[in-house]
Amino acid sequence: IKSLGIEAPINIQTNGTLLNRERLENLQKYNIGISISLDGIMQINDNLRPLKNGESSFRITDANITKMAEMGIYTQLNAVVTKENVDYIDKLFDYALVKGNIRGISIDILRNISKGKNVESADKEQLIQLLKRIEIKLELFRSAGIQIEFKDFSKMVYILSNNIERNHYCYAQTYSSIAVMPNGDYYPCSSLAEGEEFFIANINEGIGEIKVFRQLMTNSNKCNKCDIKNLCCGGCSAGRIYGNSDLDCIIKTYSYEYAKKMLKNKELK
Repeated sequence: IKSLGIEAPINIQTNGTLLNRERLENLQKYNIGISISLDGIMQINDNLRPLKNGESSFRITDANITKMAEMGIYTQLNAVVTKENVDYIDKLFDYALVKGNIRGISIDILRNISKGKNVESADKEQLIQLLKRIEIKLELFRSAGIQIEFKDFSKMVYILSNNIERNHYCYAQTYSSIAVMPNGDYYPCSSLAEGEEFFIANINEGIGEIKVFRQLMTNSNKCNKCDIKNLCCGGCSAGRIYGNSDLDCIIKTYSYEYAKKMLKNKELK
């Protein structure tokens, strides 16, 4: 990418268990952002992301996040919402506060792919209650001057603050992104990596023409009738293709209501 003169941010999504000082130094050298997949603290994460040898995956990831802090490396956490962890994800904000180098937290809806087939998705009411707890947590942090973001809320606040009407939900719907898998195969998005129809090429062959897939741009009839479709653009394409788009809709709608409240409170002040 550098040899081709392409100006592109590069990020790695990892469960954090294979990070060590040498690898972290290389990631630092090339200014690669690091996002850690963590589905909860302690046993919650161990149950959802078990290691074959029975060792605690959380303890390894936690130690490596500490190592990142010692090296001055900031990160963010991403949790996949399931029935097993939906009641505990908001505790990640307290964890982030303790670690000191976690700038924000985001959540993903469970996709019915790969190992996700063995896990049950949270239901709508559980998700709404989680978002309410996150809102309360953020309000407490804000009153104490603590800056830890929840990605979906922050994004919607930014969109409304700047009167932005979006044409695309994400870069996967344009010619602007690739997601590279461990074997070098790349796709428009990592959540589409199990769909052969979304395969583009292998990175070892070089970066050729980046494809855009028409099915990523197809919204549901429900989206077309929605008042905020120009703000969320129908949500995640992978969610629509692999299921659970209704849960994604709940996150976007709640985030919109949250953003309206935040901007109204700002005006009153």
